[in-house]
Amino acid sequence: MHTELCLDVSLDASVDFIARKALKQRCHQGLIAHYGVHVPEPVAARLEKEIAITEKYNRELYYLLPIYLTEMCKEKDIPLLSGWYAGGSLILYLCGAVSVNPLTPHYRCPQCKQAEFVDFKACRSGFDLPNTACPYCKARRFGDGHHVPFAFFSGYDGSKVPSYSFLTEIEHERAVLSFLEQKFKNTVSYSKRKYPMQNSEMRTQLYDMLLQLKCRKTETGEPFMEHSIYVPRILRKEDLTGLPRGDMLYDALNIKKPLVFSDVVQAVGRINSMYETTNNAIVFREDIMTELMCFGIEPYSAYRIAETVRKGRADRLSAEDTARMKENGVSEEYLRALKNVRYLCPKTHAIEWASCFLQILWYNNKRKGVST
Repeated sequence: MHTELCLDVSLDASVDFIARKALKQRCHQGLIAHYGVHVPEPVAARLEKEIAITEKYNRELYYLLPIYLTEMCKEKDIPLLSGWYAGGSLILYLCGAVSVNPLTPHYRCPQCKQAEFVDFKACRSGFDLPNTACPYCKARRFGDGHHVPFAFFSGYDGSKVPSYSFLTEIEHERAVLSFLEQKFKNTVSYSKRKYPMQNSEMRTQLYDMLLQLKCRKTETGEPFMEHSIYVPRILRKEDLTGLPRGDMLYDALNIKKPLVFSDVVQAVGRINSMYETTNNAIVFREDIMTELMCFGIEPYSAYRIAETVRKGRADRLSAEDTARMKENGVSEEYLRALKNVRYLCPKTHAIEWASCFLQILWYNNKRKGVST
């Protein structure tokens, strides 16, 4: 049986130069490991922005908390599912605390570390990109990046204090809390809070899938294909039997065959969001912001509109917001879709869910002898 801990973090807001140095050092190590010494401009710009905000508000310890906790759990083989609060942070991705790369879609080579960014308007996820030979060293390179704005992690101006939640087994709860208390000198309080039903249920399903995936790897001794995501050429309903929301996901994907990873992510997001009517084109708040910016809406307005719509409050948008969207070419159909939203699940939540789901499907098909 598992438990969810919601941490109310109250850390010293004064400048901690030791923590600042430690976080920068970890970021540098992660940067070299992922992108080498010749860091692409989009990567450097995003990281510089995040570090600047972190230093402005003295939030280094808020980042080190999930980094340290994730490392401890890996060392002690404690199953842990972090909350999706961190999915929009490049810092936490480079430091290994989260698995979702928030940058725009790009190729990166694991051998020579060269990266090539692509037009995100034509590619929703780096996992959609076909593996190709690196033009520099000829090694097999892969796609990465899911285009998650940092604003949804820190607030648009960076003033939002990060919140944390973790799922783990009840038997490990004391070890997790003792570690945090010792590491942060009793500055962390915690509670067990209930989340909105759709969020709580989805988190529980993902945690169970992570445990199932761990068992598959142990049973077979075969790791999942590194740096690639398996999307079946033919999706059969029987393949999804026993998997969380298998029938619903199959029905959602049947509308559009899962040709690429982002199709699965969109389907996961759609069945875990809530709408007034069916067949809504709006799936994630993150996409609302980036799509409106593509129409020419300035970033803060796009962010504010996305946050309002996410909670099902599109009726509270001002007349100025509506007029501005129309002036910039946003269609009436899109505006109706915004008003149709009651709740949107986090994009990083759907990405992790889809990735884990497809990995389990890969193991199941390998066991059945189905061609992958």
